[in-house]
Amino acid sequence: SKVRMVESFFERVTRGFSFAFFCLGAPTQGIAAASSRAVSATPIFFLCMSLMIGIDAFVDAAEVVVADAELLGASVTLHQGDLFAAVPEIAFDVIVSNPPYIPSADCLTLQEEVRREPMMALDGGADGLDFYRRIASDAPKFLRPGGVLLLEVGFDQAEAVMALLADFADVQAHEDYQHIPRMIEARKHV
Repeated sequence: SKVRMVESFFERVTRGFSFAFFCLGAPTQGIAAASSRAVSATPIFFLCMSLMIGIDAFVDAAEVVVADAELLGASVTLHQGDLFAAVPEIAFDVIVSNPPYIPSADCLTLQEEVRREPMMALDGGADGLDFYRRIASDAPKFLRPGGVLLLEVGFDQAEAVMALLADFADVQAHEDYQHIPRMIEARKHV
């Protein structure tokens, strides 16, 4: 579903747009966008929760973003903090997020390789929708009129997240390659 999310992002890319990628962990799709020729002159902001991501050793997410961006020759501005609290007073054309969306109880039954990730990168609260509620509430303040919000969702969360975005226009679900609705697109009213 991340590949499809990146493709949807690139369908909207034009020079001069501003993008915000809300990430938990290494934001590879954002860095790929930043290194793309299509957005080479476009300001891109990474807004990462302060957390550790892990494979063998835990590394601060900000350090991963900076190192990956340097390897790809991407120009990024990095902010760390709690969702929109880290955002400078800027209105974006596109906000992309893959927030934690696994219900708390389900986190205990995840596959071993997934459980190696920090819980705060996985745990979306009792119903898995805590971050979506916050994003739905705060994103309109940080989107330009007509701006687009793209959200990755869990395999069974599309309808619930779409309902949270009732104050947006053109709310729609996009399927991944297995025909599961895994990305929600919403547009701020003009």
